[in-house]
Amino acid sequence: MTPSAYMTDETWKGMVRSMCQGIRAMPKIRDHEDWWCLLSLDGFGSHLCPEALEVFAEFKILVFKEEGDSSQICQAYDQLVAKQDKKVVRDLLDVLRFYKHGVVGQWNLIFTLNTAFNFCNNDSWRQSHIRVNTCPSQLVPFEQWLKKHEKGVNAADRFFEKRDSLYDAMPAAWKHMTEAQRREVCAMLDLFEKKSDEDPTKALWDVDNVRKLMELGYVKYDDIPKLRGCHLTAKDDPSVFVNPVPLSEEDVQKKEVKRMRQLALDVDYSCFTFAPSHLMEPYVSDKKKHPPIVGPLPKGVSRLWNKKRSVDIAAVVFRHMTNFVAMHHGWHTGSDLVPSAHLQVEVTKEQVDMLNPTPRDIQMAAIVDQCSGKKAMKVIAKRRIEFIDGNVNSYARILNGPQQLRRIKCVNDLAASIAALQREDEVKAGLALEDKKVKDAEKAARKEERDRKEEEKRVRLAPECKEEVDKGIDNVLSLTNLRRKEILKYHFNITSGLANMRLADTESKLRELMGAVVEDNAGKNNSTGEGGNAEDAMAVGNEGSMAIEANDNVALPLPALPQPESAAPAGHFEPCDWNRFFGCVMAGIEPKDRCQHAGCDKIIHHACSTNAEMRQFEVDDPEGAKDLREGRILDATCPYDSCGGKYCLDHHPHAHVFQEC
Repeated sequence: MTPSAYMTDETWKGMVRSMCQGIRAMPKIRDHEDWWCLLSLDGFGSHLCPEALEVFAEFKILVFKEEGDSSQICQAYDQLVAKQDKKVVRDLLDVLRFYKHGVVGQWNLIFTLNTAFNFCNNDSWRQSHIRVNTCPSQLVPFEQWLKKHEKGVNAADRFFEKRDSLYDAMPAAWKHMTEAQRREVCAMLDLFEKKSDEDPTKALWDVDNVRKLMELGYVKYDDIPKLRGCHLTAKDDPSVFVNPVPLSEEDVQKKEVKRMRQLALDVDYSCFTFAPSHLMEPYVSDKKKHPPIVGPLPKGVSRLWNKKRSVDIAAVVFRHMTNFVAMHHGWHTGSDLVPSAHLQVEVTKEQVDMLNPTPRDIQMAAIVDQCSGKKAMKVIAKRRIEFIDGNVNSYARILNGPQQLRRIKCVNDLAASIAALQREDEVKAGLALEDKKVKDAEKAARKEERDRKEEEKRVRLAPECKEEVDKGIDNVLSLTNLRRKEILKYHFNITSGLANMRLADTESKLRELMGAVVEDNAGKNNSTGEGGNAEDAMAVGNEGSMAIEANDNVALPLPALPQPESAAPAGHFEPCDWNRFFGCVMAGIEPKDRCQHAGCDKIIHHACSTNAEMRQFEVDDPEGAKDLREGRILDATCPYDSCGGKYCLDHHPHAHVFQEC
């Protein structure tokens, strides 16, 4: 017994073997062990379970699925017996809940249903079988019975008139593809079948075939079983490759009528909603179009109501809401909402109920109205493809014949291959996740190390930068571009855009920042008065500098570049030409290399040239320079490399960059 008392796939698979043993042990059947039996079942989902169908085939029991809504067993039951059952079951469940005082279990439900069956009399069963022509004593010839039910049979025939293609039964995965993609998928599946037929050892749906299908780019794992069923359907009905012809004008009109019928039903049912959408949408739109007046109001104008708004739209909403309140808080709640006694009008309960229908009354009236007369329409039921053998689910068919069993095996192979590929993808995803975690940890460690070194550099350079700033704007502008960027970064806390700043950019930024500093200092000095700071002027530049009042707004002259401290003593040998840029890294050692530029005879150290290139790279891209030094990027080079050439500062291939600094 299942927890819900309903049939499930697992329950059906568990009981099928015992059921088959009982069928084979029945009289007459047990005398013919080699004969096949035919078992008729309806289209309940669990009855289509492939594992159960294989068990039936093992016991030589052929399972036949009946046409949808045509069970010879249920037709009689649905006539009169089912109605009596439901009536009795409803009363029995009320009694059961009263005495149970808790959750009703599955055994209680089965017992209740069996009790309800006992309340049905024999005459109900007899009349039900007579109605569907299954009563043995009242059988009518089939032709006569068809003539008696001619109208119903003609209606059923019209049900299949427009079924000229199975395209409507195809799944969404098929409909979303183009015609070329559908034919490409089917051609690939035909090729798989051909190779499998030529080589019996090769499975039709192995992992390689599934992988090839996935390589098309527009096929998903979940869609492969569906496309396999579509391929089988396309063999029998090639019209499913092509999208159906657009609807005719008549069909479009019928579709519009159906939409209007639904709209009419919504309008009828709107009386049970306080703010129905078909009334609120025009009201809200009109309110947004003419909002309340903002600001001083003219005489006689209300701020809450714009005179341009539609009074009729608001009145419709108002009337509906008042009627709603009256209906739901009036007669149905037992109050005395009746005509005035002065009118001398008597109102009966039947009249009150007729004028105040319930939601159920409205729904039943709409159903009756749309099921008869001119509003009645013949709606074609939807169909779906069954993906094992490509047939329509509701059609009658054999479920476990030899061909169906082969297809069931193909489906099982396909499911196993897809599961194997999904496991591979999960393993790859897990490895990728672990690799990402390792890389993220390494990246975090590198960032932490960079932050530590950056903080050490800030602690070391911040006092030096402050000293340079305290000497004045001329002193700062006399420094190299690298030193200016260090001042901007570690003294003024400018962190964005430094890599792209050239000489003119840093000068403009420093003048802007230090000008503000000068003005602030001037304000402080002026505010101190006689007892203030005695330093009323700021020293600017180096040798030969002049004193400028702190509050003078004049352009400060740029002094000449000072000689680096690393310059070699005069008189020993000619200094390295790169001494003018970042200083000579081999001070005291006579340079032997000459500039390769034609006509230039300047003496250099090749090591000084390489040092200048890397220093400039560190200024523009600190991370890239660090990766290059530590060898993290293979085949990486410095963007300012001279490719092995030996050049002075003026003739280096990137001289314009160095000279700006």
